[in-house]
Amino acid sequence: MKNILIIGAGPGISRATAERFGKEGFRVQLIARNEFSLENERKRLEKQGIECCFVVGDASDYGSLKSALDQLLQLFGAPDIVLYNASGYIAGDQFELSWDQIRAMIDINAGGAYNTAKIIMPHFEKKKRGTLFFTGGCLSMDGDPEWLSLCMGKAAMRNFVQALAKKYENTQIRISQVTICGVVSPQSKKNNPNIIADVYWNLWSSEDKLANEIIH
Repeated sequence: MKNILIIGAGPGISRATAERFGKEGFRVQLIARNEFSLENERKRLEKQGIECCFVVGDASDYGSLKSALDQLLQLFGAPDIVLYNASGYIAGDQFELSWDQIRAMIDINAGGAYNTAKIIMPHFEKKKRGTLFFTGGCLSMDGDPEWLSLCMGKAAMRNFVQALAKKYENTQIRISQVTICGVVSPQSKKNNPNIIADVYWNLWSSEDKLANEIIH
């Protein structure tokens, strides 16, 4: 059975992607901070006949994230796909925020992405294949003073993913990010979570060379 591991599990893109891949026969593994939310996601998926397990972990904390990933790696080995979908922001004018607040959001958006790759890549290298997806945003390319904590974190993540993709080009380890322009909402014709889940599915199932970034 193929496995997809989603970090930052919950409603929205994570849920839609879990359902999309789960219906294609994937076992779904989930990591997030809130055990109650994770249990709800597991029950929701299992009602649809999708096998699911979860481990509580904080993407912004290396020790917590590594502990969660190690538990899943020990149980199931390296997953076929990892989706880093954890995200955090504090809205407010850029100079109303403290650096500690901004740094905490960078720890989620960029730090968690970096640490996920650092932990997972040796396992992908060992089996000489694997796919690592990241959810980005257009604020990484066009800053907004009201969303500075998200802009800075996603910009750092975007550059890291580009560097990571270069490191593994011409291998069977596939790296890509879906950079979403606009607000994700079930009411959106463009950024409905189910549509974004299809973008990830099409990336995975494509026989062509994987694009390092999809601007959606």
